[in-house]
Amino acid sequence: MTRLVVFFLSAIAVTPVAHATTYSVASGSRVSFLARITGGTFTATNDSVSGHLGTDANGVVDAGAVVIKADAFTTGIGMRDSHMREKYLESGKCPVIALDLKGAKLVTSGEAEVEGTMEAHCVKKPVKVRVTVVENDGVHTATSTFPLDITQFGIPQPKMAVVKMDTTVDVTVSIRFSR
Repeated sequence: MTRLVVFFLSAIAVTPVAHATTYSVASGSRVSFLARITGGTFTATNDSVSGHLGTDANGVVDAGAVVIKADAFTTGIGMRDSHMREKYLESGKCPVIALDLKGAKLVTSGEAEVEGTMEAHCVKKPVKVRVTVVENDGVHTATSTFPLDITQFGIPQPKMAVVKMDTTVDVTVSIRFSR
């Protein structure tokens, strides 16, 4: 059975080779993070998720990635959004956050640990994330929540006046894939 597990994040083009199965990121996919700041929290959400994954006959990803536009995160506060995009994510210089899943074994349903290479803030790092995949009417939805230390990707600790943000955020992904 072809395996389908996903998460997000290096804009790698799908090469023009024949894949046993090709999946595309479907509408309704979302990535968000919960940040803890002095005196509270905020959530940033992003629905600009795209990508394709090609798998070989054994269900192993042989090309593709999940890609998120770095300038599409919103918190509901314009100044915070502007600072996040321009000063911290530097979306003009590093326009995408991506997960290259080449070599990952995908599952159609259930839980699995997925390994890949994440690129954020123009820095690539290996990642390992536990995901849950549910299939409904031919659409596979992979969900996961995990902590992410932004400093590991060269993003400095956000702060303004007396308000500081913790360097670890809780990322939640819900990526929908269809053939």
